[in-house]
Amino acid sequence: MNKKTVVSVFFYSLILALGYLTLFTLQHGNALFYWKLLNFTLFLFLIPLILIFGYGLATWNIAFLGSGFLALSFLAFWATSSINFLLPAFAYLVLLLGFLVWNRRLADELLKSEIEIDKNLTEQNECQRHFEERQKKSWALQSKYLTYYNLRKSIEDFAAYRSVEKLSRLITAEAYEFLKKGDRASLLLGTPDGSKLQVVATRSLDSESKEKYGEGDFFDYWVLTNRQSLLITDLEKDIRFGVERKSLRESFESAVIIPLSLESSGGGVLRINSSKKEAFTVDDMRILQVLCNLASTALLNSFLFLKTEELAIRDSLTGLYVQRHFKERLEEECKRVRVNPEHTFTMLLMDLDYFKKFNDSYGHMAGDIALFEVAKHLNQEIGSGGLLARYGGEEFAVILFQKSKKEGFEIAENLRKSMEALTVTIRDKNHRFTISCGVAEFAPEKFDEEKLIQAADKALYEAKKEGRNKVCVSK
Repeated sequence: MNKKTVVSVFFYSLILALGYLTLFTLQHGNALFYWKLLNFTLFLFLIPLILIFGYGLATWNIAFLGSGFLALSFLAFWATSSINFLLPAFAYLVLLLGFLVWNRRLADELLKSEIEIDKNLTEQNECQRHFEERQKKSWALQSKYLTYYNLRKSIEDFAAYRSVEKLSRLITAEAYEFLKKGDRASLLLGTPDGSKLQVVATRSLDSESKEKYGEGDFFDYWVLTNRQSLLITDLEKDIRFGVERKSLRESFESAVIIPLSLESSGGGVLRINSSKKEAFTVDDMRILQVLCNLASTALLNSFLFLKTEELAIRDSLTGLYVQRHFKERLEEECKRVRVNPEHTFTMLLMDLDYFKKFNDSYGHMAGDIALFEVAKHLNQEIGSGGLLARYGGEEFAVILFQKSKKEGFEIAENLRKSMEALTVTIRDKNHRFTISCGVAEFAPEKFDEEKLIQAADKALYEAKKEGRNKVCVSK
């Protein structure tokens, strides 16, 4: 039992006791005095206490006490025939009416307060909803801003590179950072004839992948051929192609593949794979498309720069390197040998025998054709083991990497014999050419690159002096 119930029970017992006292005094003694005492107690102490301590049960208390109080008033009036005993009953009714009015007003105020609270809660929820919507829009705008900022930064980064290899690694890294949902990003570039797609750069969680680069798979070639972006959200459920997993370059569950606008350079694709299903969305594909457009422009500029640079260091007639580039490479090789003497090399300086006489006899056009065919033949014979350049006029220079003087002599002798057997057809007439060659090995303790050229030139002079079509080694 709580405090209010205990107080109410106490006052109910007190009222019953006063009721018995009233009946007793009505039959014995001064009834009017005791009745006034009863009224005074009820009005001044009893009812206010009930309202204070039993507010939660106020209506029930007043109704219960009121019925008892009215019964006692009418009982006293019946016993004494005095109207004074009805006055307290009237006063009680007035009090009851006032309490009911006050209670009703209190209930109305409470209802208004509840309505106001509900209204405030509704407004609060509405404000919270608007705040969350604005917050989402703010986050979306912030995300777009960061995306555009990163794209702008990517443009600046792309513009700083001219090397296709370094630029390819940068593009792959940028794509992987833009879509961190993927496991691996790969950049594939096509050969000039567009027959093959080769992986030139990859990027994964473990920085740059160290696995051996391979060729593109079915999806890469499909994107390259159709010039359309491809989004695969679930390889198992994708029924568009029906490709077996074992035929793919690497295992994945979802992928996004974007073509690069490199038509004049064999084309290419940028691809991001994920081992999770539903890893990429259409928005991810659109972001990657924008990045690929920027990357395509950067790659085209890089290709153009390389082509321009190649034209600057290549001879327009023979396609061989020019003397300036040859000397630059010669200087680099000399520095390398000075750092590590084990990286030795040998230089050849060759000259076409009696070529001036051939020009005078058949004209410069025929001489150009002859130079082109001779340069083509020498380039095929030397291959990747050396660097061949047109040193000037009918002179050719060669750097033989990792070759000693003895090995250089053997290679030069083979070149001389192959040139002796070469037939060049010009205007339906066959011509044969021979070469004289000087051989010199670089020795850092004896001379620099200029003296190396002089030594090879001196050996060439000795070969011509001995009757041409010979190979002489510098002493």
